[in-house]
Amino acid sequence: MWGMFLFDAVLGALLVAGWYFAWREVNRLRAANVLRCIEQAVAGKALVSAPRWRRASHFEVELRFASAFHDSWLSVELLPREMPLHWFLARLRKQPEQVTFRAELEHRPANNLIIANQKWYGRTSAAAAIPEQCYSLGALVITTREDWQTDTVTVERILAARSCDLIQVEFRKTSPQLLVTAPLASVVQSQAEQGLFGLLQELATCVTARKE
Repeated sequence: MWGMFLFDAVLGALLVAGWYFAWREVNRLRAANVLRCIEQAVAGKALVSAPRWRRASHFEVELRFASAFHDSWLSVELLPREMPLHWFLARLRKQPEQVTFRAELEHRPANNLIIANQKWYGRTSAAAAIPEQCYSLGALVITTREDWQTDTVTVERILAARSCDLIQVEFRKTSPQLLVTAPLASVVQSQAEQGLFGLLQELATCVTARKE
């Protein structure tokens, strides 16, 4: 009896270890593809450091821009496929793969500002196709400030950016002063679609305009 129990325990441990190392390697290969996309997107604008792995499914790279952004990092969160339970829970919760860009600005923002670009749509049944075009309800502003119109240009630039659905931008008085969260797909999209780095160019323009 104890022999069978020990055999099952060893077999289970080997299966879990095999799963872990196999999927960790898959994530490393996916990370290499993401890094190539990042390097192509910022070519001539920033230097990309070697990845720093925090977990088997989470790594960070430093982006050294010449101006606008300082001490900037891009964190990439892949699905935690290396652990079966974590992977199952992530799929159950529909946890997205995402990237987070954080940086310090040349001038500290005077106020906190959160801009979320979301897209919701309704359909008559679960089998109905997702509409390619939806009616826009415009921007919803929730603020405690009376002079919020001064940030209208920044808000409009971000909301108008292409390929930036489900994106969130935060200007903060505390570090990190800029925090951008976006789907991983916004990094690996084609250059024609701009994606996350197209939005960062818009933000750099906004930061320069604020400084002036």
